Amino acid sequence: MTASAHTRWMEYILAYCSHVDLNKSARHKPLQQETAMGATILQPQPQTNKPQRMSSTTQQAQQPAPSQPEQQDTNGPLHRIKTRALSKRETLKRRAPQTRKRSQRPKQQVQGHNKGLQEQVQQQVLRLVNQLVPQKIQQKVRETQEQFLQVEQQVQQTQERISQVEQQVQHTQERILQVEKQLQQQAQQNQDQTLQVQQTQGQVLQVQRAQEQILQVQQAYQQILQQEVYQQVLQKAQEQILQFQQAHQQVLQQEVYQQVLQQAHYLQQKNQESVNQMQQTIQKEAEVAEQQILRNMVQFVDPFLMARNQKQGRQIEELEAKVKQLEQGTAPTN
Repeated sequence: MTASAHTRWMEYILAYCSHVDLNKSARHKPLQQETAMGATILQPQPQTNKPQRMSSTTQQAQQPAPSQPEQQDTNGPLHRIKTRALSKRETLKRRAPQTRKRSQRPKQQVQGHNKGLQEQVQQQVLRLVNQLVPQKIQQKVRETQEQFLQVEQQVQQTQERISQVEQQVQHTQERILQVEKQLQQQAQQNQDQTLQVQQTQGQVLQVQRAQEQILQVQQAYQQILQQEVYQQVLQKAQEQILQFQQAHQQVLQQEVYQQVLQQAHYLQQKNQESVNQMQQTIQKEAEVAEQQILRNMVQFVDPFLMARNQKQGRQIEELEAKVKQLEQGTAPTN
């Protein structure tokens, strides 16, 4: 039962005791004072100097009332006060005319007596209320303290849980940092491997270029070898021509000059045709070889080969000049 409920019960009891409507008379309303916990404590009104009688009801009300539980108890002091006040009111209503006739007391004296009883009852009720309200406040304080301890325990548990979560977060962050370091190292290794692959690709390209250049050098060398074979054939032809000239000079003094001369002409024509064919093929191959050598393989050609090629060219020119001289020398005989 809260303090406001106690206050309403006290006002109800005082209304029955004083036979006065509280809504019509503000003179009998008790003074109120709010405590720090929000409860309302009734304060007694100032007493008058009139003589007061102590009835059996007030004497019983002066006894200290035990602490009531929060729920309404039918055997509590407030219930007993209420029932006695109601019974006393009924008895007063039934006996009021008889007492007035028998005692013939003046109206003012009766009202003073009732007022004194009302003040006594009001003081007793205020004492009971002032005893009950601190008990309720203490009980409320104990409950609040218990709730506060529970909240503190919950806060402590929550803080422990937060510390655990923070430790987990810290472990997770450390793990994330380790993974980031591993990823950075792996990325660095990938970059290094990429650079190595690029370097190897460059080296492979260089090797391919070198192989192509070697092939070109080999082709040029084969062409030079072919030129050397041509020079050998030309030398043999020159030797045959010399032999033919010697035989021609010998045959001039003999009778069979005409037959030998015809054979010589025939041989000369054949030799001339073969020489012309060889010259054409040699010239074509020499031009192609010179162009290829000059375009692609200038840096790989040995100076010795260049000198030999020049020497061979001079020899070819000399042989051509000799062939022309032979042709000019045999022309008058025709």
